[in-house]
Amino acid sequence: MPVAKHSNLRTHAYSSTTIPRESEITSNVKNFQTSLRQDSLGELSEAVKRLMRHVPHPVAVITATDISVSPEGGPEGWRGATVSSFNTVTLYPDPVVSFNIRKISSTLDAIKSSGIFNVHLLSESSEAMEIASKFANGNASSPFHDEAGELERFAQLMDPMKTAPSTKLPPILQSRNRAGHLVVPLRLQCRYIEDKIVEVGDHVVLFGKVAQIFHDDTAFHDLAATTPKPCLVYVNGRYSRVDSRGHAVPFVQRRKLCTRRTRSGQKVKASLVLRQIIGP
Repeated sequence: MPVAKHSNLRTHAYSSTTIPRESEITSNVKNFQTSLRQDSLGELSEAVKRLMRHVPHPVAVITATDISVSPEGGPEGWRGATVSSFNTVTLYPDPVVSFNIRKISSTLDAIKSSGIFNVHLLSESSEAMEIASKFANGNASSPFHDEAGELERFAQLMDPMKTAPSTKLPPILQSRNRAGHLVVPLRLQCRYIEDKIVEVGDHVVLFGKVAQIFHDDTAFHDLAATTPKPCLVYVNGRYSRVDSRGHAVPFVQRRKLCTRRTRSGQKVKASLVLRQIIGP
């Protein structure tokens, strides 16, 4: 009979052995909602990433000395990282700057150890981009040293102003390009503000009070004193310069294979930017 068959089907479909428990239903709904939320957040994160690729960011190399590794402040304690999040926070009553860095970072450890760090803003030159590329590969690649293990010519520890004890001083990046101009024309020495650090996801926002600034106007020999001084920027996944019309002009990258060491001391092959030439 149609009615009996329908009744049997209903009884079978909703028998006590097949009805999910309320806790199971709740768990399944939560899991489904979590999956949707994760998918949505993943898509949103990628959308933000694509959007921000169009925004030029200043390229800065942060350096500090980990005195827990080298109490005397030697090169074995030097750490550095390339960031594109450097910015000013306030100018009064004291100038304060900030940048973002990963929570797990030997450069962050060095800043916490010594309480002082340098911010290097780079010129628009191929030599400056080589430096930025080296420090973008992390401290495991020994960015202060060349492939032979010798200190790079741009790595220095000289503080003519003697603004801090020498053991805590962060290393200074400085050299001249083939034209004789400084590769790092602007540098800020900052004191870490320990109680202002902010943790967000897998990064922290770090703040520093500017103690000294160092600049070389001769690096901008072709510009009037009142003209803004353009520095190296990062946009659309590439290092770029800003032309006279305010447009970001990318550099053509050439790469080479180099040897780097992992944290365990193992040597691996890594791709490193060798030279970047201004594109058309």
